[in-house]
Amino acid sequence: MNSSQIIQKNIRYLRTTLGITQEQLAFISGLTSACVSRLERDSKCNPTVQTLDHIAEGLKIQTAQLFDEQLASEEGKCITELQRCMNEIMKLDVDKQRDVIHLLDNYIQLGQIF
Repeated sequence: MNSSQIIQKNIRYLRTTLGITQEQLAFISGLTSACVSRLERDSKCNPTVQTLDHIAEGLKIQTAQLFDEQLASEEGKCITELQRCMNEIMKLDVDKQRDVIHLLDNYIQLGQIF
């Protein structure tokens, strides 16, 4: 898989994981929806670094992650989902964050027993 295909796959994967449309990604990235569409489907598309920076910012990731071949793999999907959960947990008040940590610790300890 070449770099363009990796970028295409990762943009589409991350966008759908966030549950946003191409139009929404375009808006938050300051790009046109046609540009986002081209980035996701046209393997001959040659985006500038600036365009990739805008997309990465809209997806709340580092630009380098767009080039990660493993991102859309099963392990990468799990990591992405964990990062999404962490972002949601960080929005909670401190007491709720502690509750989540406590629940996770208990779950992990149970897993070690069985």
